[in-house]
Amino acid sequence: MFRGGEPLTMQRLRSPIYVIVNHPAPRSAWDVARASLEGGAGLLQFRAKGPLGDDEAAALRTLAGESHRMGVPLLINDSVDLAREVGAAGVHVGQSDAPIALAREALGSQAIIGMTTPTVELAQQAEADGASYVAVGAMYPSPTKPEKPVLGPDRLRAVVDTVSLPVCAIGGITVSWVPELLAAGASLLAVISAVSAADDLYRAVRDLVAACDRVPR
Repeated sequence: MFRGGEPLTMQRLRSPIYVIVNHPAPRSAWDVARASLEGGAGLLQFRAKGPLGDDEAAALRTLAGESHRMGVPLLINDSVDLAREVGAAGVHVGQSDAPIALAREALGSQAIIGMTTPTVELAQQAEADGASYVAVGAMYPSPTKPEKPVLGPDRLRAVVDTVSLPVCAIGGITVSWVPELLAAGASLLAVISAVSAADDLYRAVRDLVAACDRVPR
């Protein structure tokens, strides 16, 4: 039984593609986010690598509003305060960030709260604590976080078989891995460089969404 909130209902999302937008980064976070919205991503995450200036916070607030109007939840990585400040749909936290209960108290019962859970035991705990979804990775070697150990689809399957929450696969995901990960039970596929490093941001998102659509579910 959850102590707050409900699991993320996948029927609310228009696709399993979950684009994580880094800021600052070589590609404009705002360009990546808008291409993701236009290309059909189902979920966005904004990951700030430092404090935001007033103009950046205003731009993020605008993005949260645009995302809401398009029915695409925007989550903030790590910072519950920033999520609340800009009106985001929720937050994604790691094991060393704010506990789920505190994030839920700050953001409300309807907020989407995801947690990074590299083990089955941590995923089970996150479910008991009221997470909306859990994330497992790295699935494959990741150019964004090369230091992360590769857990692979076998760990994904183990978590999927253990919890009733949607499970997000992350780490090194490209179009070619979409069928394998969806077959392993992933509900969400989190991508970073597969979009942000592409020559055509919009086409990269469209190709990922189309790959999901081709997999029977």
